[in-house]
Amino acid sequence: MAEIIPIIFDFTAMLNTITSINSVSITVKTGIDANVSAMIEGVPQISGTSIIQLIKNGVAGASYYIRADVVSGAEKYALAAILPVESVLQG
Repeated sequence: MAEIIPIIFDFTAMLNTITSINSVSITVKTGIDANVSAMIEGVPQISGTSIIQLIKNGVAGASYYIRADVVSGAEKYALAAILPVESVLQG
């Protein structure tokens, strides 16, 4: 079963209100993942001054660059993060 995790982009230090979400994107930074676009689960949600995006199905050994672009009034803002994926041995 695939693990689904929330990625939270906290814009509190940059703005007071998020008017809209332009995009949340994900690309492979290191490693190989032929289906990287399938990692985005559903649509991003605004929660106060944060954006929450669900992510699933990363490839063990890969690292991903995730970026959220938002609008606040007439201004545009972006935050990004690196998500490394590791395999976990069960047992």
